[in-house]
Amino acid sequence: MADTQGVLIVGETTEGQLNLTTREMLAHGRKVADALGEPLAVALLGEDPGGLPREAIAFGADKVYSVTDPVLKEFQIDAYLAALTKLCQEYSPRIVLLARTATGRELGPRLAFRLDTGLAQDCLEVRVDAGEKRLIGSRPVYGGNCMATVACFGEPMMAVIRPKTMEPLARDDTRQGEVVR
Repeated sequence: MADTQGVLIVGETTEGQLNLTTREMLAHGRKVADALGEPLAVALLGEDPGGLPREAIAFGADKVYSVTDPVLKEFQIDAYLAALTKLCQEYSPRIVLLARTATGRELGPRLAFRLDTGLAQDCLEVRVDAGEKRLIGSRPVYGGNCMATVACFGEPMMAVIRPKTMEPLARDDTRQGEVVR
């Protein structure tokens, strides 16, 4: 993917609200986007976004991609995968972050395959190597007895991050952002 820019979070909702894990992922994404000096976006898939885009902006997103279709009402791997693949191909994010939830564990590897890139799985933390603008992840190995540091190559750089590894940012309803439908 040429001319990549920004960080994309794959958002998840629970009962019409951004779930806690998505708010945590926005905090991870904000840290990475700020280190790169690039925008943070979140992809929200569903039948009707309601006030979710505004809520995502309040929790740190600069841009919200709202992908709506009746088939996206409930999680279906093929529909979500097709929508996210097209979104990534059209907007070319530099980095894609997913939460290590049931949804993220299914989508992450498949999306990486479709985008012809690698995936850092089960990360506890991600950061950016400022010199090379590479995504670096820390993940447990050997049953959690050691930590491995992995660097992402290829673009987009992708990582699946464990929930409960970062506090969400404080909600700021004065934040401004863009919603792309």
